[in-house]
Amino acid sequence: MVVGLGNPGDRYVDTRHNAGFLFADYFLQNILPGASFVKSEKFNTELYKKGELLVVKPLSFMNRSGRVIARLSRHFKVTPEQIFVAHDDLDINLGEYKIQKTIGPKDHNGLNSIVENLGNAGFWRIRLGIDNRKGARDIPGEAYVLGLLPAEELDMLRQTIRKATLELLGNYIINLNEQ
Repeated sequence: MVVGLGNPGDRYVDTRHNAGFLFADYFLQNILPGASFVKSEKFNTELYKKGELLVVKPLSFMNRSGRVIARLSRHFKVTPEQIFVAHDDLDINLGEYKIQKTIGPKDHNGLNSIVENLGNAGFWRIRLGIDNRKGARDIPGEAYVLGLLPAEELDMLRQTIRKATLELLGNYIINLNEQ
């Protein structure tokens, strides 16, 4: 299961907090050409499923995304070790990323919700760096992540997502073509 965290609605589309949604969109559009999300009222998501592969964008807002992920995990019998969650990370500079199991930012309400609802922290994080404050910490983190990305930062984030996607496919997801 590849999950992109974000917030639904036009107000959040190009915000830093929606880096995970950008990742899920890129993954589907560029890795699985012609594939598209289907809105699932049952799971409160935008969902793509083919074979054992699930690509998910929870529509429950970031802070409650764990309920959606836990429900999908139980329904489709996906273990935490088979879950890859793409999310914004204010602890990493814009243009950088990390793919790590059980390790995440100091505080992220979306990840906290997933851990709480899964009862397990053993899932993978695709940590997409969004910090471009260059030492100026006068903007509180919550306000910063909900701020719109300037065009040059959005381009930089998209390049980072491309690199992270290639690493994910090369090192973690095997036999995608068989899906």
